[in-house]
Amino acid sequence: MAIVFKNMTQRNKSLPDLSDESLKRLTMPVMAILAGQDVFVNSQSAKARLEKNVIHSRIHFLPESYHSITNQTQPVLEFLRAVHEA
Repeated sequence: MAIVFKNMTQRNKSLPDLSDESLKRLTMPVMAILAGQDVFVNSQSAKARLEKNVIHSRIHFLPESYHSITNQTQPVLEFLRAVHEA
């Protein structure tokens, strides 16, 4: 982890908030991995908005996880393989 923090630039601004209309225009497959206990992102709201507005979304919601999400290689690989095979 030391090398991550050594080369990391801390975000000073809030994340951009895409409008529902912008989300509806996304035509590509979208994967979101959301942590239910994230204190930086309202993951419940993000999950609901993605489910409502992004037709080709796959949401991997981890209700007990915090901001630092680890061990998600397999779900990402499965998503990429499914997109590649489509």
